Amino acid sequence: MEIRPWLGVFLLVGLFNVAVPFALISWSEQYIGSGVASILNSTVPLFTMIISPIFLRDERWTLPKFLGLLIGFSGVVVLFFARNRARCGPKPVGSRGDAAGCVIICIGVDLRPSQDHGLSPRIQSFLQLAWATVLMWGFTLLVDSPVKLPHLPLTWVALLWLGLLGSCVAYIFFFSLLHSIGPTKTTMVTYVLPLVGVILGAIFLKEQLYWQVLLGGAMIISGIAIVNIKWRPVQKPALSKE
Repeated sequence: MEIRPWLGVFLLVGLFNVAVPFALISWSEQYIGSGVASILNSTVPLFTMIISPIFLRDERWTLPKFLGLLIGFSGVVVLFFARNRARCGPKPVGSRGDAAGCVIICIGVDLRPSQDHGLSPRIQSFLQLAWATVLMWGFTLLVDSPVKLPHLPLTWVALLWLGLLGSCVAYIFFFSLLHSIGPTKTTMVTYVLPLVGVILGAIFLKEQLYWQVLLGGAMIISGIAIVNIKWRPVQKPALSKE
């Protein structure tokens, strides 16, 4: 397959869908808590549902889709308060994030890719991430020279984990789903991330599980199910003519 005609397209895609969003998200998380960041990150399906029908004919606004997205997002909010309760004691506490950080992370998460270009998921992932890597390294050498590389082995393990699994493999799965089920259903994976975070916190950090965790998890799963169920209009039986 000829890739050259796509190099210019994916240069822009790598810039605006990968490099800029990741930079904005990393900057904003210096000023807002991880709980707030997880909730704002979970607004992606809501924005996708609003924007995708404008560009894609197959993506339509429907009542089940809206209710599913709303229920799933509400479940993320419930998990947020459960997470703060586990860390801060019996009284639920909400993190007060910096306003600029909240706005920036919303811009960053909603710039991320939600369009299928009709190419192989592996090719789309490679071209976007390759261009984004080149652009980010170029920008880093320009504004942050000399570059200080991490010294701790754990930091390199984290970078490899995020680069190979969190970006490379995740993007391949992302574009595969994007091609098969569409952008709105694909982006609902962001609803699952806070739930996984809370469960891992309970397993590895011995954080206590509260009833909000079960409620929030049930709401997220229910929301995803509602969006993915194929609703068929009820057909009324035809009246026989005598």
